[in-house]
Amino acid sequence: MTSEKTGLKVIATQGFRLEGEVHKLVTFLNQALKERGLTFGLSKREEELQLTVYQTDDE
Repeated sequence: MTSEKTGLKVIATQGFRLEGEVHKLVTFLNQALKERGLTFGLSKREEELQLTVYQTDDE
């Protein structure tokens, strides 16, 4: 799946039942892996948090 508007390709999506400072983990991953063309997104789906890994077109 690719979003032409954002230039991102979805690599993987998984739902998790997590609590705490999960948003800080996603921020850390984005900062650490940005130069490798990876971006991480977090969204809420019912009672789960959905983590999505994207490949950017910057490579």
